[in-house]
Amino acid sequence: MHYNVGIKVIIMDKTKVAKLVKKRRKELGLNQERLSKLSGVSVRKISDIETASGDTSVGTLHKVLDIMGMEITIQVKTADGFDTL
Repeated sequence: MHYNVGIKVIIMDKTKVAKLVKKRRKELGLNQERLSKLSGVSVRKISDIETASGDTSVGTLHKVLDIMGMEITIQVKTADGFDTL
């Protein structure tokens, strides 16, 4: 099951990612255990993501975000703002 809804937010730090992931999970009515089963990512790692604890690989974060209809976008900082790659 995927929750495919377009959301675009520019995130610049791990704490903001954590808050956004937790907020989205709750909006979808998922608990960490259910998100773990859907994504194949451990409950512990989901908790780490939501509290900005430890290090999380891009691949692991992608699994969690994909299930919730979110994606990672890399952008290059420029003098005028950001350029999407």
